[in-house]
Amino acid sequence: MTNIKAIAITAALLCSPLHAVAGDQEPSAKDTDNGFYASFGVSIGFENSVPIRVPSYSPYSNESFESKQTVAPNVAIGKSFSGAWRAEVEYVGYFADTELKATFGGVNYKNGGYMIDTNAFFFNIFKDFPTSTKFTPYLGIGIGPAFTRYSTPAVGSESGTLLAGQGKAGISYSASPKTDIYIGYRILGLTGGTKLGFWSDKPTTESSFQQSLDAGIRYKF
Repeated sequence: MTNIKAIAITAALLCSPLHAVAGDQEPSAKDTDNGFYASFGVSIGFENSVPIRVPSYSPYSNESFESKQTVAPNVAIGKSFSGAWRAEVEYVGYFADTELKATFGGVNYKNGGYMIDTNAFFFNIFKDFPTSTKFTPYLGIGIGPAFTRYSTPAVGSESGTLLAGQGKAGISYSASPKTDIYIGYRILGLTGGTKLGFWSDKPTTESSFQQSLDAGIRYKF
């Protein structure tokens, strides 16, 4: 009987340190990951055209704003969900030096020195497509308001609030358990309707699209 008690006490002493060590272990990065992340990136926009609708009585025709290249910083805060879905809110700002293209008296001309500033806020939904590697393709769509200002060299500026939508496609690379690097393609659409009251014929902008390449970093916290 004494031997049985001794064996039981010895077994208890051997097991108790193991339980203590297991209880003292730090949670892994995966255990502490609550799904939230922040991203910081930049978009380089391709050539873009914003058509301008002129009244029937205007002496001008074929008017548009033409931009060669657009730089767009962007930031977002989001959360990952089960099923490889993500939702986020994003700010993106497009700032472009622009030319005015128009026809007057049968003559085509361009004037430089114009500026278009667009500050857009999106609610985005993404679907990730996990692979057996560190690379994860993704698709996303978003919608939200955009605030655009059209500036001219001499007569001032006009601003308008527009509805904006966008689509995204790209690929993320897992650089560490907490950090992803991504590159992708973005197409952003803006509704028109902003009245350009600084010109006497008061034309209005029409719908336009901006295509760009995205690159950035996503940090999980």
